[in-house]
Order: sequence, then C-alpha cells, then structure tokens
Amino acid sequence: MLSKVKNFLSQHFPAEAESKDAEHELRLAAATLCVEVMRADYEVVPQELESTLLSLRTLFDLTADEAKELLDLAQSSADQASSLHPFTSLINAEYSLTQKTAVVEMLWRGALSDKCNDKNEGQRGRTVAELRY
Repeated sequence: MLSKVKNFLSQHFPAEAESKDAEHELRLAAATLCVEVMRADYEVVPQELESTLLSLRTLFDLTADEAKELLDLAQSSADQASSLHPFTSLINAEYSLTQKTAVVEMLWRGALSDKCNDKNEGQRGRTVAELRY
C-alpha cells in the first residue's frame, strides 16, 4: 500500500515526493545522531527520551506521534549503523550552519537531560559537533 502511494506521488508530483523523502532522511539522520549520543553511556533513561522527543517535535514541527515514530526509526537506524559518518555527512551537505547548530543543541539537550554529565556521552557529542564542519 505504501509503495503505491509513493509511486503515485512520484508520478504526479515528482519534485514534491523527492523533497519529502530528502526531508525525512535529514530528520532521520538528526534523530539517529541523538540516539547515538544517548546510548553512549550504555543507559537510556526516560528523561533523555522525553527530552529528545520534545526536541524533535520543536525542531521539526512534528506531532507527538510523528516524533515517536521518528525516534523509533532512529533507534532502528542506530542499531544498524556502523559509523556516524553517513548521518553527519548528509547533515553537512544539506543543512545550513544554523540548522547544524540546532541539531547539535538537540543532541546536548538530550544527553544532559538526565542531569548526569557522562564522559562517553560528552565525547560522542563533541565528535558529532566536530563533524558538522
């Protein structure tokens, strides 16, 4: 069913469909980086998830359900990822410096929301921040 909808959109609105796919990929890349930073200390607590969901909703103007779905996809994406490079390179190629900064702020907001400044989360956050240039 979903493939039929995608085919219809791409046939009748090719630029719009491609734009939506690209936007989704960028959002997924940013959310996956958030997941990677949260997981760096090997413990994801509810405060981190709640903060990340709120940040996703705010940054990308999503509903609660859309943000939850995006975070679920990002967790799956992070499970399969062997490197941060595909995510950071996509963001570097498509986002402005202001947008990149907003993503890095979102990463830190999620990582620090548990009131624990873990060295692994900090290192992962700094690594991602350095890759944005």
